[in-house]
Amino acid sequence: MKTGLFLLMLVLFSQTAFGQKIGYVDSDRLKNEYRPFGEAKDLLNNEVKDWQRKTDSLARNIKILEDSLAKVGLILSPEKKKEREDEITKVKKEYQQYLAETFGVGGKVEKRNSELSKPILDKVHAAISEVALENNFDLVLDVVTGSVAYGRKSLDVTDRVLEKLNAALGGKK
Repeated sequence: MKTGLFLLMLVLFSQTAFGQKIGYVDSDRLKNEYRPFGEAKDLLNNEVKDWQRKTDSLARNIKILEDSLAKVGLILSPEKKKEREDEITKVKKEYQQYLAETFGVGGKVEKRNSELSKPILDKVHAAISEVALENNFDLVLDVVTGSVAYGRKSLDVTDRVLEKLNAALGGKK
């Protein structure tokens, strides 16, 4: 919350020193108190539980295959033992692939979270913009993330910064 305290001090300083009208939002409160966030979280958690059950089932299958091989491995021919070892290796690879595709970066969980969150976040950002415009705020800051939740377009200096940077390159882009 150090970031939040810093932003609050910045808000107070800016409003008095520069006449800017600045507000803030607490994104944690929005996530906790806006019902669609909770509903999306519950839905995602249920889907994750299903995926976790499949993961557990795959892990149990590997354990069964390994236990079976341990019990009968000594009496199997080298060819049959190799077949079973290859089967275990194949199932382990499938398990690892499923874990990566489901729980890894860019996996099912991450994609589903984005699918569920995006429409909610779009509504939140629209509401922040509406409140900012209705109340003539120049900036609305998020005290949790330390980011700008809304900024009046006239405050955007990106084009000027790009002009200066490109000028320093001698007009080359």
